[in-house]
Amino acid sequence: MKLAGTEFGKNMRVRVIMFAMMGMGYDVLVTTVQQVLGGHLNIHAIQTASTWMLLVYGTIPFVVYPVQVFLKKIGVQRLGNPLVFLLLFYLAEYLWGTLFHQMGIKAWDYNWYTPSAFNTTNGYVSFHPGIILTWFIFVILAESLDSKLREMTL
Repeated sequence: MKLAGTEFGKNMRVRVIMFAMMGMGYDVLVTTVQQVLGGHLNIHAIQTASTWMLLVYGTIPFVVYPVQVFLKKIGVQRLGNPLVFLLLFYLAEYLWGTLFHQMGIKAWDYNWYTPSAFNTTNGYVSFHPGIILTWFIFVILAESLDSKLREMTL
């Protein structure tokens, strides 16, 4: 168990910073996808990303490794990991959106751009196929990046 704890904390500061920064960039990309899907992208391609998202994306390293260990323990094949992480991502997105809402913060709202028929009423989550694909790619990249950062000697 000590080894797992050591692995969990390895390069944690670097991982938190990398995920916070990567997440902000990815958030801009997802907002672009939303604008394209909703027909709102213009020549300026101006995107907004809430600074609160640094907190959201920065927490990813606290989740990835423990979930990987758990999935391996219960026998989920490595190919199943992205689906589990996608479900967890959607759950986290909804919970963070709810927490922000309770604090009076509207860090994101899929109803701004994405057709609302695909979104939860409060706009915290979108089930548009383009958004699902974007986040599916993100969870694959996130799992890989977290593993690579834990392997590095810094």
